[in-house]
Amino acid sequence: MFKNRSIIIMAVVVAATAAIAGYYIWKAEQDFVAQNPMNEFKEKVSAPVPSVRTGVVGQEVNNEATAAPAETVVQNATALPDEDSGPAEVAAAEDPVVTGSFIDELSRFLVDHYHPAEAQDGGKSFSSASFISLNKYFGSNLLGFSFQESTDLDAARQEILDHLLTPGIIKNVFALYADNLVDQLAAKAARTDKEIKGRTRPLTEAETSDMFQLNSAKLRSISAAMKAVAANPGLMESISKYLIAVSRVEVANADFQQIMDEQGVGGPDTAEAGKRLKLAITDRERIKAGVVSTLKNSCGNCASDGALFYIAQWVHRRTVSDMKRMDFVATGAELLAELSTKFTNKADEIKNAPVEDN
Repeated sequence: MFKNRSIIIMAVVVAATAAIAGYYIWKAEQDFVAQNPMNEFKEKVSAPVPSVRTGVVGQEVNNEATAAPAETVVQNATALPDEDSGPAEVAAAEDPVVTGSFIDELSRFLVDHYHPAEAQDGGKSFSSASFISLNKYFGSNLLGFSFQESTDLDAARQEILDHLLTPGIIKNVFALYADNLVDQLAAKAARTDKEIKGRTRPLTEAETSDMFQLNSAKLRSISAAMKAVAANPGLMESISKYLIAVSRVEVANADFQQIMDEQGVGGPDTAEAGKRLKLAITDRERIKAGVVSTLKNSCGNCASDGALFYIAQWVHRRTVSDMKRMDFVATGAELLAELSTKFTNKADEIKNAPVEDN
C-alpha cells in the first residue's frame, strides 16, 4: 500500500542554544517515561513534491522530502528488467495500474533486504524488509505502477490507491501476480550476486529457502495486525484524537520555547508552560498506548508496538474518508496470509528438492 502523508511525532524540539529549555522538556519526557515506558514510534512526513518531470522511464524527481535517496517517479513508471536476467517473467495479463514490473521490483527489494547467516558475525540470518520499509520505498518512487497524474507524487499515490480500493481489484491483482511473485523471487535469488564476506555470489538454495521462510513470518505478522485493526474499527476515532493530541504537543512546545526566550528559566510563566507541555505529551502517549493495547488484545504479540501503531495510522489514512474501505483492509489481511502460505510452501519445496548429480 502507498503512503499519503505521514505524521511527524516530535515529542519535544529544543534548540541547541536553549540548554535550560532543553532541561525542562527532557524532564517532562522523563517523568512520562517513568510512568509509561512504551517506546515512541516516529513516522516521517513527506512534503508535497514541488515538481515531477515526466515522459521518460527513470527520470529523477525533485523530491527531497521522501525517505529514499535519489528515487524516481515517472508516468507509467515501469522499470526496465536486468540486462542479464533474460526475458521478464511476468503474468500473461497485467493490471492497468499495478504492472508486471512491480513484481520484479518487489522481488529485487526482498532479495536485497535478505542477509544470509554467513554474512553475519552472529551467524543468524535476517530480513530487513518490513511493512514500514516497503511502504516508504514504493510510496516514494512508485516503481512498477502506471498512473496518469504524474505532476504530483501525492496525486499519483491517490490515483493508485483509488484503483486498489475499488471493490474486487485487490483480489484480481493477487490472482494475477501472487504465484508469479513466488517464482520471480526464487529466480531473482538465483541470479542476483550479493557480497558476502568478501565474496560475490548468488544465494544458495538453502539461503533462498530461508529467505522465503523469514518473509513468510513477516507476512503473517502484518496480516494479523491488519486483521486486528479491521476487527476494531473504533480505533480510527482514537487515531483521529491522537493526531489532535500531536498538534497540541507542537503548540505547547512552541509556547514553552517562546516563553523561555522571553522570560528565561525563572520567568513567571515558565513553570506553567512546562506543565502544559508535559500534560500534552502525556495525553498523546496515553491515546497511543490505548491503540496498541487494543490491538495486542486482538492479535497478541503479532508485531512490535511501533509496527502496530504504524499500521493503524496507515489504515486510518485510507479509511478516514470512507469507513466502507475497512473491507479492503480485511481482504488485504486475508490475502497476505495466503501469500505467507505460498512462501512457506516454496521454502519447503526448495529445501526438500532432490540434489542433482553433476
